[in-house]
Amino acid sequence: RALDMVVPNSSTEWPINCGGDNEALCDAVRAAAVDRQVLVGVANSAVKGQLDKWIESNRRAGISNMLIVAIDEELPVWLASKGVACWARPDKALGSHMISAQKFKFVKSFLSVGASVLMSDIDVVYLRNPFRFLWGDADIEGTTDGWDDGSAYGWMEQLDDPSLGPVGRFRPAMRITAWNSGLWYASATHASLRLMTILAYRMEHEPKTWDQAAFGEEVARPARDGHHAAGIVKRALNYWCFANSKTVFRRMRVEPQVSGHSPVVVHANYHQPKQPRMDAVYNRWHLGQTDALDTFNSEPTSVLPAPALEKNFLHQINDGFVSGGDTRTALQALSQGCGPLPSIHSVGVTLHLLPRTECEPQDTLCQACRRVARKSPSGVEEVMLVLAVAAEAEPLRLLLSSAKRAGVTSLVIAAADPALGTALGDTEGVPVVDVSGQLSGGASPAAVAELRWQLVGRLLNRRLGLLSASAATLLVSDPFLSLYRDADIEAMSLGWDDPSAYGYNHVIDDPSMGFTRFCHGSRIVGYEPNLFYASPTIEAVSVARRMGDRMRAAGGGAPIPEGGA
Repeated sequence: RALDMVVPNSSTEWPINCGGDNEALCDAVRAAAVDRQVLVGVANSAVKGQLDKWIESNRRAGISNMLIVAIDEELPVWLASKGVACWARPDKALGSHMISAQKFKFVKSFLSVGASVLMSDIDVVYLRNPFRFLWGDADIEGTTDGWDDGSAYGWMEQLDDPSLGPVGRFRPAMRITAWNSGLWYASATHASLRLMTILAYRMEHEPKTWDQAAFGEEVARPARDGHHAAGIVKRALNYWCFANSKTVFRRMRVEPQVSGHSPVVVHANYHQPKQPRMDAVYNRWHLGQTDALDTFNSEPTSVLPAPALEKNFLHQINDGFVSGGDTRTALQALSQGCGPLPSIHSVGVTLHLLPRTECEPQDTLCQACRRVARKSPSGVEEVMLVLAVAAEAEPLRLLLSSAKRAGVTSLVIAAADPALGTALGDTEGVPVVDVSGQLSGGASPAAVAELRWQLVGRLLNRRLGLLSASAATLLVSDPFLSLYRDADIEAMSLGWDDPSAYGYNHVIDDPSMGFTRFCHGSRIVGYEPNLFYASPTIEAVSVARRMGDRMRAAGGGAPIPEGGA
């Protein structure tokens, strides 16, 4: 989808918001930016030696749009002698973590004037101009601490709680290693600005929180309760091109298939001391010394997938995070009810709602939805849609009874089985629409799941908001009153406490890495595909289309359970 730019690409006025305290920032941006983009580092005079090498390497890579946020009074003079643009922001922060924690408020300032930012630590060696290798299709493009496809892009695992019996014991969970807060690109969009607002707030109010942990959490975790999300579209950059030092020294140095490959950038994030690793990378690709990486030939020449690193770990429902310590957020519902809470960070997401279009004359399901739909506070027509077969008639009757007691009248039943209507009997005016003729390949679970997502996508395209539920659902109260409507998809979690339902910062231990053996990442239990709300947006239609395709693949024998997908 098109990104919501702070300054539209068609606008000739740039940068913006340059009055008052932003005057010096706009001057620096005008001096440095190329195509409204800047490479930004944050530094003080204590690292001039490393910074000098960084600047020289950047120039070799053809990078002219670098800009340093100087946080002491001496550094701007030195940078001027080097011909490097500077934004002076004196700050008494000491130590790498304290300095790094300031970056989010700085990036927020850049975004607010319309400048997109490649935020970089200075333990990064640029070998080619990175701006030529960004995709430009996401609010945030991040570099990963992963070293293979699973760790870099995420993988599914199965939770096992035998106490829940044969039906309930297995549930999917999502894992991914951290995006590194030392190298990432923020397009100058409203979503990126919201993310920086949240992160700057957290750094100010959570002095013990590491910027790396906060960045990984906000990129990976969903909106929840009063912690509204930024609503970003995100992209993980290819880890062979935007490489971490584990990938370079454990794999690229020895694997024949990548011996001729030149990365765009290498981040020396996995090793101490850093400078010798950076020098080896510089010598290998800037100076053409093909054996430069072999300086570290004592480095192990293999990596293990994350599941293999954890195989000997004693799991208690996946590392014992059942009954996690911090359940304060979700417990607010006990005192404040289940209705929407205001954003604790004062951010708000504007969805890309589709225009309203009329139902096709032959689309009886769409017409039934229009007849019973209720309007949301913003005027979007909404229905509860239940796709069911005749074997589910008994639980479906109970659902209908609970809906009546909860005051939910905007309910439509889509029958994937022509016998469902007869099996149900009197539905007291709730429409039952036969859609069984639209099943592809019989009434297998995968075919029914595929049909569900096809129907969801079709109705969303007509600008109908959909609460999709299975027959095995009971309404205790009106669920529409508890929707936030600030996300394309609002889904029921399979979790049972805050860490499992909302996600938490999980650490993978690779002892062979020594000082940097602990790799941060995210773990969250899956969402329930049998109870979710989809707003009629471009993005929700894309999710429905992709899910339909994956369920079709599952029907052809591909092992893709709906919950995992």
